[in-house]
Amino acid sequence: MSGRARFFARAAWRAVAFTLSAAFGAWLVLRLSVSALPLVTQPRNATSLDLLPRVEQVRKTFRRAGRAERILLVGDSVLNTGTPSPVPNAVQRGLLRSGHSPFVLSTVWWPGWSPTSEYSMGDDLLALNPDRIVFEVNPKALGANALSTFGYPELSGHLALRRYPEAFSLALSQAGITLNRALFYRALLAAGLEPVLALALDVQAKLFLARDTLEAAVERATDVYTLPLRKTEGALNLLATTLVPGRFRANRSSTLVAFDAVFGGVDERYPPLVTLGVLVRRFAAAGKRPLVWVAPTNVDHYRTLDLDLRGLPRTIAAMRTVVERNGGTFVDLHEILRDAQFGDSGDHPSCEGPASGAAVLGASIASAIHASEGR
Repeated sequence: MSGRARFFARAAWRAVAFTLSAAFGAWLVLRLSVSALPLVTQPRNATSLDLLPRVEQVRKTFRRAGRAERILLVGDSVLNTGTPSPVPNAVQRGLLRSGHSPFVLSTVWWPGWSPTSEYSMGDDLLALNPDRIVFEVNPKALGANALSTFGYPELSGHLALRRYPEAFSLALSQAGITLNRALFYRALLAAGLEPVLALALDVQAKLFLARDTLEAAVERATDVYTLPLRKTEGALNLLATTLVPGRFRANRSSTLVAFDAVFGGVDERYPPLVTLGVLVRRFAAAGKRPLVWVAPTNVDHYRTLDLDLRGLPRTIAAMRTVVERNGGTFVDLHEILRDAQFGDSGDHPSCEGPASGAAVLGASIASAIHASEGR
């Protein structure tokens, strides 16, 4: 074959190969796009920015309160209002039974919220004009693992500029709240782009969730099916490494990760407690009579794991000192529930029955609020 003929033969082969690969690529993209299409129609994923509509709803509720005392509950998923018998409902029942003066009770909660992540929204909470702020401190939320996971730096755009000198003298970077991020999110907020940020976070979550959908489509196209087995193995491995066999309770290793310094014992200089003190002082200075309560911890179960809990009372004592020194009322509820009154491995109270964890906890919070009425 002559050189010219070889040249045209190679060119023709390359053209055919390119056409075939382009066609296969287009078919694969179309196949994957069709498989991923259901993701577009899925409901929007919840993000921490969904706190803002909740805050606005509380604002509307308090505006209709008239002369009734406006009590604001703030905390993490222990206060989840979507459970069958939520703790805030039990607080309301307890206050009514106690003969408390007329009141309106509203709740702002978000998973993993702690004084460090709440710090960014402190002024927004004050702007609701409550007469009383009652907020939770969950010992589990004071550990380094929780701070890094549930810091919600995207809320730092709500930090007023006048708070910056105070804010960045605190150890907020543990929660991912840094000056550059605060300025970035503040710029988005000032430009009215928070809805765009919420959309971006939703797309990010959907793309993350799309991995399984796209991988399943690739497996169908290639007639290889390993995803279900790998997902099952992953789920079983997660259960084996985080839960006590046969029980919906955290095992020793995951408990140590969650409570690290808290069980070891910390003093008032522990960075999250310093932030707690600043927040309490701000609320007290605004006349909001802050009441801080410590969320229940399943000490019955943790003692069965042969954990050394001798440092926990020292941590609770440090919390009390910080709160009372800064003008707040402190209530220690960390040991009021027994193991059977917890509903899961995350120390959330159970919701069923008159002696459920939620009922007992709500009544205890109500009693603390009523006992400190007028303070």
